[in-house]
Parts: sequence; C-alpha cells; structure tokens
Amino acid sequence: MANSLQKTKLALKNIIEKIQESANKALSQADNLASISEEISASSENVTSSIQEITFGINNQSEGLMKISNFTNDFSSTLENIISSIDDVNIKIEEAASVSEEISASSEEILSLSEELNATTNDVAATTQHLKDMNDTLIELLSTFKL
Repeated sequence: MANSLQKTKLALKNIIEKIQESANKALSQADNLASISEEISASSENVTSSIQEITFGINNQSEGLMKISNFTNDFSSTLENIISSIDDVNIKIEEAASVSEEISASSEEILSLSEELNATTNDVAATTQHLKDMNDTLIELLSTFKL
C-alpha cells in the first residue's frame, strides 16, 4: 500500500507539475495575447489617427475646391459681363456708324445745295450784269435819238 500511495503521490506530483507547466504556458500565452492586444490597440489608434488626418485633408481639399469653384463662377460671371459690355459697345459703334452715314449723306446734300445756290447766285449776278449792260445800251440808244 505504501508503494501504491507512493505511485499515487508521484502521479499526483506529475499531474500538478503538468498543470503548473500548462498554467505557466497559459500565463505566458496570456502575456503574449495581452502584448499583442496592446500592439493591436496601438495600431488601431494609429489607424484612427491616420483616418482623422485623411478626413481633415479631404475636408481641406473640399474647402479648397469650393473656393476654386466659387472663384471660377465669379470669373465666369465677370467674363459674361465683359462680353455683354463688348456687345453693347459694338451696338453703339454700329449706331454711331449709322448716324455718321446719315450725317455724311446730309453733308453731301448740303454741299450739293450750296453748289446749286452758288450757281444760281452766279446766274442772277450774270443776268443782273446783262440787264445793266442792256440798260446802258438803251440809255446810249436813247441819247442818240435825243428825244
């Protein structure tokens, strides 16, 4: 019985040593798991931080694109105003050209009328001179007859 007890004691000692080894392995693996968990947590924080930085960058780019879009819209509106002003200037130039043609035509008419008036005045002057010459001739003829 002592031998049996000794075998049981030895078997229990082996079981306890295996349990202790298993417990130590489990503890070591738990430490490894804790370490891995801490690394995963740190990595997760880095990923979260990176995502926040990317989100911040995207927001900044979005704001920049909005500013560019607003500037482009303002620029386009300004160009449209310039084009409209150029169109207005072209219309005014066409109106001025039309008025200038009318003035030119009127000036030509005035010049033509002035030339006609001058010619008529010259005719009246020539006719008046002829009438004076005829009057002088008549006076001479009358004086020869001395009536």
